[in-house]
Amino acid sequence: MSSQPVPPGRNPTELLTLQLRALQLIYQVQSKQTELLENILTQQERMLTTHQQHTSSEVKVVDFNMPFFALVGMLVKVSLASIPAALILAVILATILFVLSALLGALGILVGGLGGG
Repeated sequence: MSSQPVPPGRNPTELLTLQLRALQLIYQVQSKQTELLENILTQQERMLTTHQQHTSSEVKVVDFNMPFFALVGMLVKVSLASIPAALILAVILATILFVLSALLGALGILVGGLGGG
């Protein structure tokens, strides 16, 4: 490792003292910047909370203007997207009906077996 030459008239202790002062100044500046940023953040949070309180209002759609063929295209996409949902609901319904009929059939056999004894 090569050593840095010491400027004339300065010893290493003086250089370390100067470096320490420079680092202290940097730390002070960073502390002030951090404090300013925290103040800005709290101001923004206050503004957001007051803005959210005052902007809660209802929206009513009065008119909807859409070209006919764009509307047709959107409706075709909606109908195609509903096919998988319909299939899933059909499977769920069939499963429920199967389980229900199996339970009623088991209950009917059990009730018939007790009465016929």
